[in-house]
Amino acid sequence: MNRPTTLTLFAVIPPLAALVLLASASSSQTVKAKVWIPLDGVAAQVGDRIITFGELRRITFAGQPDISTADELRAAMSRDLERAVQLRMQAQAGEDLGVDPTRVDLIVSRLQEQRLRQEGAAALAARFEIEGLDPMDAAADTRRQIYAQHWRLSARGLESLAVRESRERFVRPGLLSELYRTNRGLLARPPEVQFQILDLNVAAVGGAEAASTLADALMGRARAGEDFGLLVEEFGSTMRDTFGVTERYPITLLKDARLARFASSAAVGEFTGPLAIPEQGPPAAFRLAKLLVLEPGAPAPPFVRRDVQKVLSSRFQAEQDERMIRRAVDKLEASTFVWRHPRIAPATPSVDS
Repeated sequence: MNRPTTLTLFAVIPPLAALVLLASASSSQTVKAKVWIPLDGVAAQVGDRIITFGELRRITFAGQPDISTADELRAAMSRDLERAVQLRMQAQAGEDLGVDPTRVDLIVSRLQEQRLRQEGAAALAARFEIEGLDPMDAAADTRRQIYAQHWRLSARGLESLAVRESRERFVRPGLLSELYRTNRGLLARPPEVQFQILDLNVAAVGGAEAASTLADALMGRARAGEDFGLLVEEFGSTMRDTFGVTERYPITLLKDARLARFASSAAVGEFTGPLAIPEQGPPAAFRLAKLLVLEPGAPAPPFVRRDVQKVLSSRFQAEQDERMIRRAVDKLEASTFVWRHPRIAPATPSVDS
């Protein structure tokens, strides 16, 4: 199959300007530097359909991203192109399943009417303007989403627009019992902890040695009964607005293993010694932490509870669905012709680059 004729990225093709300055693309976008972006042309071909740069640009800037360099722009457009390729591929596969187009059009009309009622005409028009949409674009996007969802449901063996369910959703009791045995730890509720933290910035106090000395002195003052929140406000470099108080976290989600070990054995009100941040290499800060809250966890509930069996069944089916979708996507990708513009294709070796 011949590749589609494409425009060259980061060039101007007179007399029709194929590119436009990012600064002039939309007044709502935050721009720190002049970046050239394509106005139109073929960004990708998926089967016998194309994705234009105009469509891709609309997708990329719908969220009003903060883009200031050409590299950031290419990365954002490459990411959004892959999503658009996947959607177009799955939508085409959904169309090929033989759904009555008039039925899909009816669903699109009903969804558009529902959105109009929920948001109102003025708010919807404003949203379209921000996202660079018109009603026809919005309808086409919705139609593709419907076909893609139809394909995903069918790939999982579930009932969809024109395909009856072909898969048993029942999970046998013996399998549920085995799932409970192997996932019992996941059903337990881990202890939750909350800290008050003082991060002492090394650069702000004259280097690692001075910061280490000051951290030891502050720890002594805190252990002697001085208000730790006021010390955070005076010396801390982070979370000063909350006097160093963090949110509550399950102890299993703490990224710093040293804090997790401390919380596992400490009593509420105890302090850690100064912790170097990062743990390895030259420290950028020293952290003092006070354990404010330690809420005990709870063991896994018994298997006989119906809600436990329902959770296990849902988790098993979700994992099974994910595997089925992944296999179907791999098969679909292998059987579908896809060409991406080499300037925004993923940075992997290919015949197109």
